[in-house]
Amino acid sequence: LVETDLAKELSASRTPVRQGLQRLELEGLVSASRHGWIVREHSALDIQHIYDVRIALEGYASRLATERASDEHLEYIKSVHDAALANLEPASRSEFVKLHDEFHDAIVRGADNALLADAIRRYREHPYNRRGAHSYSEEELREAVRSHGELLAAICARSADEAERLTRAHLALSHDATLQRFAAVPGFMPQAADEQGPDEIPSQPTG
Repeated sequence: LVETDLAKELSASRTPVRQGLQRLELEGLVSASRHGWIVREHSALDIQHIYDVRIALEGYASRLATERASDEHLEYIKSVHDAALANLEPASRSEFVKLHDEFHDAIVRGADNALLADAIRRYREHPYNRRGAHSYSEEELREAVRSHGELLAAICARSADEAERLTRAHLALSHDATLQRFAAVPGFMPQAADEQGPDEIPSQPTG
């Protein structure tokens, strides 16, 4: 990808094009080279690294929510879970996805730590995760709801160890499902490619 070519194609100046490419670089989707920007291929290791961080952060958030969330907030989380249960049919998938995401967001809010919430949001919004529950099979969807129910019970029981364990297990299953989906994507690599090839440099491209 060459900035000048992209700017011409988009009828835009180079500045917003460069800013957009820099944003994609931060997300790990492109890297700078002497001749422009190189689109990174997906690898299993890339996905593993994202989930390593998510499992650690979201597991701890569940622990904190168990210890800090008010009874009223726990009732709200329960109401979100109940609403998700009522939207399991394929025709309700969009509504289910909203409730699925809100269930996790509500737990993070219950942890009452803005810095932790920001870090979790960054990794949950990574492109590997954006399809999320939209791509679940019926079996995966029902397994997600079942594990949500177990997690909710642990949080409401104020069992911090169990809540953290269940969150980690839930995300481990999500990791496996994500790998299965990406395995069918052209360009996906079971192993990671070299992070930096011989023609790549860490500085900004000038072309």
